[in-house]
Amino acid sequence: MGYVVRHHGMKGELLVCLDTKCSPALPRKVFLERAENLLGPFEISRVRRFGPSSQSRYLISFKNSQNFLDTRFRKLSGYCIGVKIRKLPAETYWVDDLINCEVFNTAGEKLGVIDKVIRTGANDVYVVGEIMIPALKKVIRKVDIKNKKVVVDYNECEDQN
Repeated sequence: MGYVVRHHGMKGELLVCLDTKCSPALPRKVFLERAENLLGPFEISRVRRFGPSSQSRYLISFKNSQNFLDTRFRKLSGYCIGVKIRKLPAETYWVDDLINCEVFNTAGEKLGVIDKVIRTGANDVYVVGEIMIPALKKVIRKVDIKNKKVVVDYNECEDQN
């Protein structure tokens, strides 16, 4: 949802840049992560905008932050800010996980990679080059996020048009 730019001042605040897709209304508890190093959860006590409104920069204070003032905060530059999430329901995927997945038809022929996902309201549509594939159970046969592979029944796609 964002990243730590640097520590700010002597009150234990962090200057953070939030992803423009995220709301500045952060959850009460966040984690800080870089590579294999996960810290937290930290309970947020205050969030305030920093700089022009065109930038998504905020100052965040944590409860009891005076306990780990300066020395620890100086080392947090570059850490990602995240929240603990529940496991997604079956057959539900994060859009970021689907992007760049290779798409194959049921005969094993590669159709391309998912370039983007369009949200239509009724169902999502996977854009694979010039092909638009509706994300319907009868069309999407298998999604393997770990191996970045999606199998579709392309005949069902053609029947949709």
